[in-house]
Amino acid sequence: EARHRLREKERMGRICVHSVLVLLLVAAAAGGWVDAGSHAEDGGFSSRVQLDSSLRMPTGSIMITNKKKQLLPKAGIIKLKVNYQVSAQGDIAFYIQQVGVNKFLKFKRVKVNRGSGSISLTLQGYGTLKEGEYYRVKTDLLPRGGAFNKPIASDVYIAFADSRPIIPKKDSIDIVLKPHSDRISETGPHYVKCDWAATKPSTIIVTMSNNKVVAKVRKNVPRGYGLADIGPLKFKNAKGSYRIKVTIGPRGGKVRDSDTLKVTVRQHDHMSIVSDYTEIPRNGPLKIRLYYVSLVVASGRNLFLELHSSKKLVKRIQASAPPGVFDKTFTINYKNLNRADLYEIRAVLETKTGLFEDSDSRFVTVK
Repeated sequence: EARHRLREKERMGRICVHSVLVLLLVAAAAGGWVDAGSHAEDGGFSSRVQLDSSLRMPTGSIMITNKKKQLLPKAGIIKLKVNYQVSAQGDIAFYIQQVGVNKFLKFKRVKVNRGSGSISLTLQGYGTLKEGEYYRVKTDLLPRGGAFNKPIASDVYIAFADSRPIIPKKDSIDIVLKPHSDRISETGPHYVKCDWAATKPSTIIVTMSNNKVVAKVRKNVPRGYGLADIGPLKFKNAKGSYRIKVTIGPRGGKVRDSDTLKVTVRQHDHMSIVSDYTEIPRNGPLKIRLYYVSLVVASGRNLFLELHSSKKLVKRIQASAPPGVFDKTFTINYKNLNRADLYEIRAVLETKTGLFEDSDSRFVTVK
């Protein structure tokens, strides 16, 4: 009988050890404290297990501090400065990818220790970028050795491949021509689409004249490059032909460059996006100002204002455009835009039967 009781105690001991091992595994999977029970009165055990915080999903943040919106196509190198904070050892992945294309041109992964800090990252060897295309530059904070599709935190920006010097070497301005650019309505307002480069903060002046100045408008612009409809030129009862002249020069200084266009008063259809957004908020509403001319026909035109991502139509509103000249603001409502994507604001003027007349568009990124 004594030997039987001894064997029974040994068997219970093995069961208790097995139970502890099982509870340790459960704790590792679930995290936190697990109470293994209390059986002191019947010869059992009392145990409590705590999960090591390093086994949990780390937390943290990451931020690119030198987001440069222009990439030189032939440079073949990007240098980023990144601030990060992570609760456990982790990795930082760094990518470049053409917007609308799934494949990465190049990526790099580096290790970082637990804590916070700053790091300089260099990505090179990705080849020549396509002039005039947009590229996604992204950093992901990952668990050490973790999957690329499960980042702890991310930061991203959209950059434009442009071979022009990042800081313009000379001042220049051009009137951008499109269908009906050589036509003007009898009554204003009127806007002129201009493409410019400024070596320092400058002033653009647009004048409309016919032996004398009929209308004039000024716009201050920062150093850099720009593309926008400048106006409004305000006038009434225009007849015949006029000269549109645009000039650019340092604020308070001499004119450095100019361009001219001869226009004639004639009926036409025209569409311009006057709002000069380069970034829009992640959530609407968004107010967009349009200048448009609807040909004088009894039925008028249909106006469509659209917001597109790189892959789909996000929002579309339709309005009736009666005959005449209009400078109006429309509102688009939307939610949860993707900061890693490129968006296009598009305004279209069509006949009531669906024939295209004129349009304007503008690419924007998300703040």
